[in-house]
Amino acid sequence: VIKIIEKISDKKYGNPLEIIINKSFWNSLLKYYNENYSKIGFNTFYWTYRNIFLNMISLSQETLPKADIYHPVATGYSGYISVVAKLKNGGSLLLTEHGIYPREREEEVIGAKWIEKDFKKIWIDFFYFLSRLTYDRCDKIISLFEYNRKLQIENGANFKKCEVIPNGIDIEAYEKVIREKREGFNIGSVLRVVPIKDVKMMLKGFKMALPKLRNTKLFLIGPTEENEEYYNECLELVENLDLKNYVIFTGRADVKEYYKFLDFLMLTSISEGQPLSILEGLACGIPFIATDVGNCREILKEKPEGEAGIIVPPTSYSDLGDSIVSLFQNREKIKEMGKNGKEIVKKYYSKKQFIDSYKRLYKELGE
Repeated sequence: VIKIIEKISDKKYGNPLEIIINKSFWNSLLKYYNENYSKIGFNTFYWTYRNIFLNMISLSQETLPKADIYHPVATGYSGYISVVAKLKNGGSLLLTEHGIYPREREEEVIGAKWIEKDFKKIWIDFFYFLSRLTYDRCDKIISLFEYNRKLQIENGANFKKCEVIPNGIDIEAYEKVIREKREGFNIGSVLRVVPIKDVKMMLKGFKMALPKLRNTKLFLIGPTEENEEYYNECLELVENLDLKNYVIFTGRADVKEYYKFLDFLMLTSISEGQPLSILEGLACGIPFIATDVGNCREILKEKPEGEAGIIVPPTSYSDLGDSIVSLFQNREKIKEMGKNGKEIVKKYYSKKQFIDSYKRLYKELGE
């Protein structure tokens, strides 16, 4: 593969389009089609692979800056171009993965309506190929938590290169937030209003809990413009569930102003890595209800300092509703979890620890 990348990077073989329409490329593609995909339409097959290779060749022929260390934060195309840069210019390659790129793309491809069923495997295999290629050429591979490190190794990463460096936050900045009890019971969620955050599940869970709550508000804190169609669907759901008097979409806001008074926070994502919103909330002494995705369980349930929240299954609004009620009815539990959360963030997720770890890596790889 590396020899092929080096070859297509050389402009003496032609520009990207010239290589794609070359007879040799055509014959190779036709042979591959006859051996593996002859039962599906050739036209879509051809244009699928044409687009894949056109992108790869175009990236390969870019003039890339020289550096001592190339540091992508995902595999995929960013990992690929970093591999090309290392091949052309030397230097070290350090990868930090927040989520596992090919798994995330696989979920998107499976749900994509614009990709014909017979061609989804092509795209999925391609993204796993890009991931393995990046892993293979890396000098060091970083994940945010242990579960993802194991997934990287399962997907082809050399375990000797893999290391966990958690996210870190400026703890002092959040410790300065002065908590002030506000009238009523106030729940919040810091999020982008997009499908992966599963705002609809949150609204349904809140609706289920509402009959057992008193004087309660739900604040959804964050931008709404990224996916206006989904935001409008959420507004419609609020209307249909008769929640207009209980749910507030704040839009972009200073989250610290809300951390002053929220009783607890929620995260109902379908997929996450290591959510900064959880670390920020815990640093302020606010416990969480979160779905069992990414590193949420480890942070909230598995530290020796004690529990800092409740974990519920993804998409289960009934479990979410029960958990909301349980916290509403147990204020001492909220207080205990908030105290534990502060200790957890202070011990494991400080910005200083995070920066010191990368300083060490940069020094090692840059020598």
